[in-house]
Amino acid sequence: MTLLKQPDATDRLEVNENVALFKPKNLISKIGSSLKSILRPQLPASKTFRYLTRQIEADYPPHEKGRSILITSPEKMQFSTNFTLMLAYTLQQELGSNVLIIDSAMEKKSVTQRLKHETDRGFIELMSVDMAESDEYILETSQQGIHHLPVGQLSQKKHYTLERNRVADLIETVSNKYDYILFQVGHIQNDTRYLLLSQFVDVNYILARENETEMRALNGCIELFTKHQIINVKTILVA
Repeated sequence: MTLLKQPDATDRLEVNENVALFKPKNLISKIGSSLKSILRPQLPASKTFRYLTRQIEADYPPHEKGRSILITSPEKMQFSTNFTLMLAYTLQQELGSNVLIIDSAMEKKSVTQRLKHETDRGFIELMSVDMAESDEYILETSQQGIHHLPVGQLSQKKHYTLERNRVADLIETVSNKYDYILFQVGHIQNDTRYLLLSQFVDVNYILARENETEMRALNGCIELFTKHQIINVKTILVA
């Protein structure tokens, strides 16, 4: 688990040598539904996302089965959405990977809304049917090699619960088809249902903004993971 130094008087997160630092400002501010390329080698963001991608390849190489990453953040959902889309794009472009984004965030401004898949069936519905039907719920994007499982119809499942065996079946099924699976979830402290997903993925990313994310919010996420004995957690500090 990434260690952070003590907060200063403003109680803001500061960068130190133990936190992965990436600077995607130039790239992820306007990623639309087309997922068109805006990656440019000369931009710092291009290099840092490529570096992160190579770290993922080294730490979690897809061999016989794909690898899964859960992405959560105490920041607004749009921040997580930008990061998730850019990471998916870079994994596909840099490694030639087949990537699946699973939107399991029960919130607005997630990847589902960004890609305009709000009316499609998805994760919620798939949790109650045979996993052999999963291909019927997974959608193509305009970027070759990147697919999307929308969150589904939230309005019809306001009190939706996750089941351990269904989550395990889903990950087993998609891991046989995709190199990398990115799970987008909301703020883990606000909805602890996501902890069930956290137990099955290869790594959990907590996204934080440099000098903006409050230390207490980040520590709350880390402590919640620790309380449930989830140790495959990394903090990604985004400048």
